[in-house]
Amino acid sequence: MILHIFNDSLFSKQFISKSYLLENQDESYYAIFTKKHLDKSSLPSASNIIDITKNQDNIKLLKYKMKEADKIVIHSMSKPLIFILWLALHPKLIQKSIPVFWGGDLYDFFKYLRDSKGLKRVLFQIRYVFLKKIYRKVKNVGCILPADYQFFKDHFISKAKYNAVVYSMEYFNEEFLSKINSIELNDSFSPSFNICIGHSATRVLNHIITMQDIEKYENISLTIPLSYGDSIYAKEVIEYSRNYKHKVKILNDFFDFDKYIQICASMDMLIINAHRQIALGNIFAFLILGKYVCLPKNSVTYQFLKDVLHIDLIAYDELLKQGKNLSLSEFPIDREKNKKIIMEYTSQKNFIDLWNRLTKL
Repeated sequence: MILHIFNDSLFSKQFISKSYLLENQDESYYAIFTKKHLDKSSLPSASNIIDITKNQDNIKLLKYKMKEADKIVIHSMSKPLIFILWLALHPKLIQKSIPVFWGGDLYDFFKYLRDSKGLKRVLFQIRYVFLKKIYRKVKNVGCILPADYQFFKDHFISKAKYNAVVYSMEYFNEEFLSKINSIELNDSFSPSFNICIGHSATRVLNHIITMQDIEKYENISLTIPLSYGDSIYAKEVIEYSRNYKHKVKILNDFFDFDKYIQICASMDMLIINAHRQIALGNIFAFLILGKYVCLPKNSVTYQFLKDVLHIDLIAYDELLKQGKNLSLSEFPIDREKNKKIIMEYTSQKNFIDLWNRLTKL
């Protein structure tokens, strides 16, 4: 029996909704840590889902299933401290556990460990001590990018082996793929390039620096999604945008998936000016839509997309070398190729192959 342990998140629900495609699913269980009662309406079956709130019966059931399981897949390192402490004290459970990292969970943990103060800092330090105890005993881990694995290995001094994973995304929806296939790639841009900067109010995306860098171009307008993340940082970006030379549209609201894709389709380029792995889902959406994506050349995401998947990208430094008017004609971007590669990478087949391989370790 395989036990998957999640947080209550969109990624978790998307994974569970596609889990019927994987092997041995009749014998699998899914435990989800929630702050309040889990909404199971979007999930395919409730019989094998354990809702872990403060319900003592469910907590006992989780412990029982962990002991019964052949494999325990722990999705994301963001778990309650009490769970980490309990797992650290059970070496037999650690031996059959496979932690899977999403990227942000790794990087954000060390940011909080570094920046937190007082009691919060002490709690992160305790968490770090016990996570090291766990991660130094596990034999395998799953990561999306090889660079995420290297970050994990360096910071936890772990000898666990790397295994590639990909998470189920809305791109698997046949209706969505048919819509995408009907969109023609358009090279005739409007008088101004509509550029999307980032995907959330997150400081590592360097919104203000990016706005300063590209302000020299006469033919641009900007769209900046700030619907979630750091609310204080979002206010800083909004305040800066008020006196910006060009038109800036701030997106403060959450959108359903269809509306989000419509917004992406109306843009010409996505700039993710960050050096760590972030916004992969948004990058994939823009690439599938045949849009231009611009990243720093020394970022781990650029290196993965360019060197591993062979995606055509625009290097951020190269983008800044142009004159008063931005032109994309000099960048050799095969957008049809990009679209095909990302659709294959996020396909059901790849999802099934990678996860079946991981759970057979």
